[in-house]
Amino acid sequence: MKSAIFIGAALLMLTAGCSGSNASADANSAAAADSTAVVDSVEAAVPDLLVTPDLTLLEVKGNVKEIKGKESGNYVYGGSAKFDTEGKLTHYGNSEPIDKLSNIKRDDAGRLTAFLASEWTSVKWEADRPASAKFEYNEMATTDTYKYNADGRLIEITRSWQDLCEETEESAVGTVTYPADAFDANGNWIKRIVKYPDHTETQEREIIYY
Repeated sequence: MKSAIFIGAALLMLTAGCSGSNASADANSAAAADSTAVVDSVEAAVPDLLVTPDLTLLEVKGNVKEIKGKESGNYVYGGSAKFDTEGKLTHYGNSEPIDKLSNIKRDDAGRLTAFLASEWTSVKWEADRPASAKFEYNEMATTDTYKYNADGRLIEITRSWQDLCEETEESAVGTVTYPADAFDANGNWIKRIVKYPDHTETQEREIIYY
């Protein structure tokens, strides 16, 4: 992700008829030109980060090798995954290599829409990012529906639980916030807070790059 660089310019109060005003204006123009050159140079030096559907599914960009989620009890907050050098998912959670898993489905855009790892997972996409993901395991189904801000950052999760045997369902909305230390140098999140009405999740992960 390209870093935004903001350059402040000094405001010069020029008095009509004051000697040296032309020289000051020329110096200011030259400084502004130099500053623009610096911005262009820095922007040009920042490479575009790799983006693929599989990377987007796990909310990362760049030459990501592995995501290691923080463990809490028997649940891994932040996800765990491995990718090849082309940004294609090779492992999800504690699964076998993804290309050996059964029932893998991708749409015409190459996006994962269904696969069986530790649980049956199905994904619905909207434009270039996941709109929702459904996880089914032992007669239970959990569906997460995602809401993003204008920058494409996940800000809300609506989670619903279904007992497929008893045909019951409940849901809750979680608000996602990112602390000051929430991102790594590539702009990928490494920590976030998801606050539900009855509990709060702290999700942390380590991202390893090639």
